[in-house]
Amino acid sequence: GVDGIALDEGYMLLPSPTEMVILCDYDSAGWMAHAQEMVRALKAGKGELSPTSAVGKMLDTVRTGAVAWGASTGNDAMIKEPMFAAFPQRTRRATRDGQKLAFTIAGKGKNAEAIKATQDALTDAIKAELTDLQGDKWVPDSELGPAVALFRSMKVEAAGDHGALTGTVPADITRTFIQ
Repeated sequence: GVDGIALDEGYMLLPSPTEMVILCDYDSAGWMAHAQEMVRALKAGKGELSPTSAVGKMLDTVRTGAVAWGASTGNDAMIKEPMFAAFPQRTRRATRDGQKLAFTIAGKGKNAEAIKATQDALTDAIKAELTDLQGDKWVPDSELGPAVALFRSMKVEAAGDHGALTGTVPADITRTFIQ
């Protein structure tokens, strides 16, 4: 079998002790359908995604041998969000940097004005999260340190029709979010 955990806006599948698949969608019916499809593909050892589909072509650009990787196409609700509007399709990859993970989330857009607005919205969201974390008086700084380090490491860059969010996940961050 494939173990799974329901999240607020998605579903996490744990097909093995070393693998995790996270499926996200604003619509719970959507992520449940995706989760069921993924479970079928994991059990069969292959999926039914056409290599010529938009997502199939996007997967060709992802280094699937990376420690962590992903590809996504935003649904109608996500594409309306300022932080995602310019990049309806995004790829993710992470590489190990000692005990840390260095990550990149990249997208290609068409409209320079929308790309700039997305860059500004992401930068503002990162700053707001840092302010919230640093102002949290209920949690000791020693426990928030890894989360603060994560958000401090995040950088949003845009050039031409490409944009990227980069950062480093500290080794001890899971302790921060799981406690």
